Amino acid sequence: MKILHALHFFLPHHSGGTEVYTLRLAREQARRHQVALFYSEKLHAHRNYELLSRKVEGLDCRVVVNHLLYPDFRATFDNAAIEERFDEVLADFRPDVVHVQHLMLLSMGLVERAKRRGVRVVVTLHDFWLWCARMGQLLDASGALCPGPEPNRCSRCLADFPWTQKRGAEHAFKGMELLRRAFGVDLSPLVEQVRGWRPLLPRKGRARKPGTPLPAATLALREQQAAALLRAVDHVVSPSQMLHERALAAGVAAERATHLPHGVDLAPRAPPRGYAPGGVVRFAFLGTPAPHKGVHVLIDAFRAANLDRAELAIFGSARTDPGYCADLRRRAQGLRVRFVGALKNSAVPAALAEVDALVVPSLWLENWPLVVQEARLARVPVIASRIGGLAEGVRDGVDGLHFEAGDAVGLAAALRKVAAAPELLARFAAHAKMPVAMEEHAATLEALYRGTADGSAP
Repeated sequence: MKILHALHFFLPHHSGGTEVYTLRLAREQARRHQVALFYSEKLHAHRNYELLSRKVEGLDCRVVVNHLLYPDFRATFDNAAIEERFDEVLADFRPDVVHVQHLMLLSMGLVERAKRRGVRVVVTLHDFWLWCARMGQLLDASGALCPGPEPNRCSRCLADFPWTQKRGAEHAFKGMELLRRAFGVDLSPLVEQVRGWRPLLPRKGRARKPGTPLPAATLALREQQAAALLRAVDHVVSPSQMLHERALAAGVAAERATHLPHGVDLAPRAPPRGYAPGGVVRFAFLGTPAPHKGVHVLIDAFRAANLDRAELAIFGSARTDPGYCADLRRRAQGLRVRFVGALKNSAVPAALAEVDALVVPSLWLENWPLVVQEARLARVPVIASRIGGLAEGVRDGVDGLHFEAGDAVGLAAALRKVAAAPELLARFAAHAKMPVAMEEHAATLEALYRGTADGSAP
């Protein structure tokens, strides 16, 4: 079988949950099938919408350059130039199935392009991007949960959303492209090192001029195209029950929808371990330090808990949002908080081996975070927001603890509970449900690719 995965971006520059999951799935599938990836990358020294080929982690990758030089908002979800590059990949690779992991920074029309060629299409919902153009997080401009898409509400919400590059960026990119072509000098890595990659999110607390609401008609068109996409695909996979129900509510027929939690690369389960060495409980956050991840709530809770024998480690790159990370450091002054920085994926097990409890304080409706599954393998209990897929993946009082999202006082109480009785950690670890092996997960997906699975949850 020839399998083509489509997603927004990929390693080594981006290593979020979707990218890591796709890497692991593609590597497993490549043991038995031909596998390729199609994704976007902002490469300043290359022509916008240029199509490049490269090997990443041994995988065949087709990269479309996207400088985010969108002429209008419609181009963020309906982009003919990217669809044309995708057509070229379809013609060259000739896949039997396209597995859409994410279409942000690409185009919803990729599904139609694949279907025109008679290719079977499976979509995995990793977040709410089909319904929410604001990074798929269903959070409004203030960071509050949104009740759901509605053209007029989305129009106002996206008025301050930076969906395209600033004026003048096109000339700068063109100059860098000419420099590379003429002298072989590529300044892209240097520029990214200085600027860092920043998601298209406004900075919290930054003064902004009031924006002009986007045309409600454009948002209505986006909603219509998302609905058409879901009607056209052969199958929709949702890692969490929450997103599975969202797909069904959006009109996806039950026989074309499957609730399938992510698989993971299974190392041998960690042996029984001791917790709180020397009586010090070691809490940690591992992920992207960003406002929607609620790291500020965790630091405020750690201060409020006022624990004599506890420490907190923050694992994650400050490049994503330097302003936010600077604020986190200010909040943490005087506390036993370490900012460790970014981790390579291969280093995650070693980091978790030095942790007693993982805290996932997200403010948005997380889907099925891989870091929780990694913690399971390492026998690390999880303290998590009672929200979205986290509320499904962590059983309160059984294999971890819940607190209300955004509630620093409630989180402080959970931290104190664990610090006062570290033996709880061993009990939680003993009752943790182990994730599914990637080999088994891939086999289920391959049945969906062939149309031989019945769509029921495994």
